[in-house]
Amino acid sequence: MRKFLLASLASVAAGAASAADLGVPYSKAPALMPPAFSWTGCYIGTQSGAGAGHTKWTDVDVPGDIDTLGRGRTATTDQTGMVYGGQIGCDYQIPGTTFFGGPLVIGLQGQLSASSVASTEMDSFNAAWALRNQIDWYASVTGRAGLALDRFLPYVKGGVAWDHNKIEIENSGFTLGTPSLTRTGWTIGTGIEWAFNPAWSIFFETNYYDFSGQNSSLPGNPGPPNGPFHINTSQTFETFVIGLNWRFR
Repeated sequence: MRKFLLASLASVAAGAASAADLGVPYSKAPALMPPAFSWTGCYIGTQSGAGAGHTKWTDVDVPGDIDTLGRGRTATTDQTGMVYGGQIGCDYQIPGTTFFGGPLVIGLQGQLSASSVASTEMDSFNAAWALRNQIDWYASVTGRAGLALDRFLPYVKGGVAWDHNKIEIENSGFTLGTPSLTRTGWTIGTGIEWAFNPAWSIFFETNYYDFSGQNSSLPGNPGPPNGPFHINTSQTFETFVIGLNWRFR
């Protein structure tokens, strides 16, 4: 029995020595590389920030009411306030494209926000009149195009926009009318988005909105000197927002 055990040990030692002589290398399993980040997918999110607006008021009737001299000149007012709302959209990172060092990303986005952007200013031509305008809400449907720099996405966007206004004119403390109107216009903007993990991203964005003139009818005073009259108002405004998106693939 003793001789058998010694023979077995000798056999194992000889096998180990033979393996060492063959120089069989030892290697670790290759490390798994994480998949490259892609902006392809859809998202939903929220945003908030500040807005600043500019409104032009022009008489439609002749002689004019805004301009006491009846020369048809235009009064202007400025608005400021906060904006807050949400967005939903989808992006597609085009494979195989390289544009200034990164793949091209295209997308479509819808956005709806409430607003407290408003003003009350005295008419520069008629000191007895106060002109008020408030943007209640605004919305847009835009396309966007960006450059994927790994998890950073600088982009531009543009498309069709809508907003809802409440306007009011007051003459020496008497309200001449408070019509509301929904405008259709266009918007253009730019921003940068950062995906801090595969599902979440934050962005900063600035947008410009332009809405052409639209007529409004005001009842005026029950009698002269300010009976029913018509005003044309046009508007532009800018927003500066920061937002958060949740991406679902």
